[in-house]
Amino acid sequence: MARSKFKIRKVSKSSDQELVAWYSILFGIKCPICKRIQCPKKMLATNPYRGWNKTDFHMCSGCNNFLYLTGEKRTKQFYTITAPIFLGLFFTLSEIFSNIEGLKIYHEARGVYEPNFIGGLIITIIIVITIVSLHRFEKIGVASSNEVED
Repeated sequence: MARSKFKIRKVSKSSDQELVAWYSILFGIKCPICKRIQCPKKMLATNPYRGWNKTDFHMCSGCNNFLYLTGEKRTKQFYTITAPIFLGLFFTLSEIFSNIEGLKIYHEARGVYEPNFIGGLIITIIIVITIVSLHRFEKIGVASSNEVED
């Protein structure tokens, strides 16, 4: 059985009525041409490191160009921006919340104060919002016509 030389490209198409959700604004992934905010779920599906559940392109509903995440400098961004921000926020917020009266608990075995459940929940929410908002630094590529047709 001969294999076709052409790949089947999977494209997620957005509708004109697609609403911008609150998390789309938080992610901040925009089309580089028309600057329209894109759905992060559909854009993250174009991640080059995804396995079988991957789309190749996402069609922008504003300018009808095919967009994809390039994955350029993702490892460098993780080690230079994401990891230091995560660790810095975690240790700073833990220290702050272990000094606030309603958000701390005394740990007898170590003899120190630590954030309680509510303090830990607040720390987690702040860290997640910050890390998710770092996705706006992702490199977005626009597919040329011969990439889409192949």
